[in-house]
Amino acid sequence: MKSTKSHLHRKSLNPDWQGKDLNAEKSVLQEENSVDSGAEVTGTVTGEEDHAMAAEVTGEDGTKTVAVAVPRIGDKTDVHLKVKPHPKFKEIYQVKLEDGSQRLATRNLTPGLRVYGERLFKFKNVEYRVWDAFRSKLAGAIIKGVQNVPIEPAFKVLYLGAASGTTPSHVSDIVSESGHVFCVEFAQRSIRDLVNNVAAYRTNISPMLEDARLPERYAMFISGKVDTIYCDVAQPEQAKLLVDNADVFLKPQGWIMLACKSQSIDVTMDPNAVYRQEANVLRSRGFDVKEIVDLEPYDKAHAMIVAQRK
Repeated sequence: MKSTKSHLHRKSLNPDWQGKDLNAEKSVLQEENSVDSGAEVTGTVTGEEDHAMAAEVTGEDGTKTVAVAVPRIGDKTDVHLKVKPHPKFKEIYQVKLEDGSQRLATRNLTPGLRVYGERLFKFKNVEYRVWDAFRSKLAGAIIKGVQNVPIEPAFKVLYLGAASGTTPSHVSDIVSESGHVFCVEFAQRSIRDLVNNVAAYRTNISPMLEDARLPERYAMFISGKVDTIYCDVAQPEQAKLLVDNADVFLKPQGWIMLACKSQSIDVTMDPNAVYRQEANVLRSRGFDVKEIVDLEPYDKAHAMIVAQRK
């Protein structure tokens, strides 16, 4: 048997097992890879995950075994996935993986390039990026059932606390080339990663090394008003910081999304009390709070607060 870059696991084979279980396994695989009718479509992925392939092997002593080859990362295999547009939000997709689990995804604005090690897959020559909810509070909020995601193609978004660019890169995918993402980040190491790994390849991202508490310092770099402000900062006055920026940059009837970190505001308070407190700050500054979505298990003691200017 020709050697391959694979891990081999051997299992003893008897005639009954060979006649029944292999056929049963084939049937299971066919069911898992079947294409549903309706809005769903199927695509292929170049093997980024382990995928087992079985073959019968006869040893020198005549014993029959089954060799299960598990390709290493990078080996090419065609794996059927199911992809469909999210029923509520534009340019966000739902993906059913080989094991039946559901994930979010966005179209990759920079085909072939990853930002944080995410899985890439293609359908009809369009590349998508799996969106990890454990790495992105926005993805976690969508999975937890948030009803409003005011980020769409052609939108201008001000992103406060962009860090190294994990979530901003997906926002960049959503708004596409016709939109823009203005990213504010205070940490030098994070902004370096954002510039080198994300903004260098995405013309619709403008990174700024600035303090989000001082919007007047970067006002000259943002042309016109933005449709949405997304805030993910570890500050004690998160809602105030957000609405201070909204007073400068947000359109009338514009939207804000606050990824509220209760532990950064008051570690002694119940997280739900902190969320209500921050929501009241938004209301006092002229915003209609639409919803508060707890982000556990994706982020402990975090909630997404979505509001619209009255």
